[in-house]
Amino acid sequence: MKKFGLALLTLLLIGIGLSRPQVTHAAQNKWVADHANVLSKKTMDQIYHLSETNFAKLPGHPRLAVETYQHIPNDDDIDDYKAERFAQLKIGERNWDNGMYFVIAVADRKYGLEVGYGLEAAVPDGASSEIVTENVQDLLKANRYDAAVSRIVTNIQTTLTKNKSAILTPAGIAQKREQSRFRGFLIKLAAGIAIALAALTVIFYRLRKAWYRRQLKTNSRVKAAMPLLYSLPVAEQERFIKHFKLKGKGNTITRLQTSFATYIKTHFGDLVMRVAPATAYPRYVYGSVTLPLATQAITATPSLDDLVAQTAPLASAKFVPYIYYQAAFEQWVRDFVVSPADQQRVWREFISHVQPEDADTLTPENQIKTFRAIQHADSGKGNTDFNSLPIWVASNYSSTSSNSGNNFGSGGGYSGGSSGGGGFSGGW
Repeated sequence: MKKFGLALLTLLLIGIGLSRPQVTHAAQNKWVADHANVLSKKTMDQIYHLSETNFAKLPGHPRLAVETYQHIPNDDDIDDYKAERFAQLKIGERNWDNGMYFVIAVADRKYGLEVGYGLEAAVPDGASSEIVTENVQDLLKANRYDAAVSRIVTNIQTTLTKNKSAILTPAGIAQKREQSRFRGFLIKLAAGIAIALAALTVIFYRLRKAWYRRQLKTNSRVKAAMPLLYSLPVAEQERFIKHFKLKGKGNTITRLQTSFATYIKTHFGDLVMRVAPATAYPRYVYGSVTLPLATQAITATPSLDDLVAQTAPLASAKFVPYIYYQAAFEQWVRDFVVSPADQQRVWREFISHVQPEDADTLTPENQIKTFRAIQHADSGKGNTDFNSLPIWVASNYSSTSSNSGNNFGSGGGYSGGSSGGGGFSGGW
């Protein structure tokens, strides 16, 4: 019985021992932590003696710490990790900011070097190709990580020794930081001045525009020079005064006349629809009319009725040759309750494409299909069957457009370190 109890206790203790997590410790020394277990003792000793002995011959005694991982801890971005780890380890001599931190994640196939502020000029970002050479890349791709890290460390030493005159002293670092702060101050000052000037410019133009609006409402000379404006209904006058854009050069009256003439040319069809003056042709036709009149001729016209009368020959050219389509067009307007703006737009588009020979295929039913296709070209709501329509209808107003694009990947490349002041990262 005692033997049985002893055997049971032994099995229990063995089970407890087996159930404990198996902790693996990285091979390490003062300057290396080989979490990935890829470095030989020779390479680890190389790094140790480099930081402790070789670099002691350089100004300020720079230091290099190296860590290897299978994966970057917590799946961090390698640039973020190396900057944070550098700051955490506080590598280098106080006031010299002369530490370096190299990290490699072999399963992620990434590496990065973070460089302290005082070594930024001695080991610049552009030195990446001198440190991770093509030969090093070949070693990494062949999974020869120990040889690759050894070569990288040697190349760091070569680069730093070659550029040792660029290593900053504490006084040089203080001066550089002061210069950086001053540059930052100047940049902020310039930005503040630019914002202030932009704000003053906006205020100036708003005040000037407000002044011109007052002139439009109160200046008797302006009213005498622009009878067409003041013949319009008050709502239309207010619409122009509220939205007008100052055009041209010259005195106040000249600039206001230019602005109003531009407004009339741009919105002539809309005005005809809204104000409903006497017209020789359907009002939707006037959205196709381009006014050829000079500024003075427009602004000096007594009324919109007179201006419409002057455009009769132009309107005739946009209607008479197409009178065959009037009945179907106006039926489409009634049946589908088409807005004035769409009436003008569709008529303008239709007459710009239709040909005399289209009359054979454009029956009243097909005309209405065409008008709907033009109206809904962007949305496809017309659901038009294009088989019975002229080719130009489908080619210009079919809604089967493709919206494809290229999304370029946010891929790799070298990027400077942050907390240390410089460095690079990459992969293989």
